[in-house]
Amino acid sequence: MRRARDLTVHFGAEICAECTWGSDIVTAASLHFAASTPHGSLMNTCDLSSYVSPRICPDAPNRENGRIAPPDGPGLGVVPDPEVLGPPILEIV
Repeated sequence: MRRARDLTVHFGAEICAECTWGSDIVTAASLHFAASTPHGSLMNTCDLSSYVSPRICPDAPNRENGRIAPPDGPGLGVVPDPEVLGPPILEIV
């Protein structure tokens, strides 16, 4: 993604950093990607996770006054709730 972003910026195109109606995890990744895009090169990003139910990360970012920011913390900054995810469909031991 970094290379794709850098190439897009190099050619002067604007970037639309969105997911395809993803979860809290995918939205966190999109927000980090958008935040890493140089000023003037980002067309938009959005919060599609708030349209998905149930929310799987209680600490996921939420829109406030029409704005949203990437979460803080290690990795993507969100931690899925195992109770919401349910039992694993595959375990490799």
